[in-house]
Amino acid sequence: MTTTINADTTVGGAVITGDASGLLGLQAGGNTGLTLNSSRAVGVGSTPSFGTSGQVLTSAGSASAPTWATPSTGALVFLSSVTASASATVDIETTFSSTYDAYLIVGSAIVVSLDGGSFSCLLKIGGSYSTTNYKGHFMQVASGSTAYAATANSTTSIGLAASLGNVTNEGLNFTMKVYSPSGTILRNMVTGEVVYTRDSADVLQGGAFLGGNTVAGAVTGVRFFPSSGNITSGTFRLYGIANS
Repeated sequence: MTTTINADTTVGGAVITGDASGLLGLQAGGNTGLTLNSSRAVGVGSTPSFGTSGQVLTSAGSASAPTWATPSTGALVFLSSVTASASATVDIETTFSSTYDAYLIVGSAIVVSLDGGSFSCLLKIGGSYSTTNYKGHFMQVASGSTAYAATANSTTSIGLAASLGNVTNEGLNFTMKVYSPSGTILRNMVTGEVVYTRDSADVLQGGAFLGGNTVAGAVTGVRFFPSSGNITSGTFRLYGIANS
């Protein structure tokens, strides 16, 4: 039993029934809406639901009782990260699925071991990283110059940067969106932005890139690598972009 305060339609007509259970219930229309337990936790409904730690009460409008719900963590949901350390490649594979329609990869403070090379990625399709059937384009600008340049990707990878520097204070940062990786009908597509230091003193290079693979199939990973040498350091983080 529960000590109950039952609302009435007449002034001063509330009915209180006592009980030693330590629970206090508030009723309206003959149904319990809220319950307080001996720890002062709030329960909702005739069979009280006290929710779980971190949940919040969410209104269902004037015609229904509120319910406990886990609050949104925001538009980006952190999933995994990989920290490079003299790595020939960095593979982001944890985890692409149908949970999100799009994913975001953020590469931060990336340094390569050799000067002047390019930086690219591959898509893991059908259980292995494909090295064929790519299409793409890279649009780039450089500090101190009004010229705009563009490069068409090779068919063997998706390019993110060219002429990447590796001396003191030089490195690369990028963001990449991976669209509908679990889809098996449309071609796989990615887009992104990059900024880095060229293999020329005090020259910042950057731009936007797009790419994809003409073979349809679920993408379960993205592999990043330099054209020569290895990735000395840097962090690669994967986020799911909330569908709503």
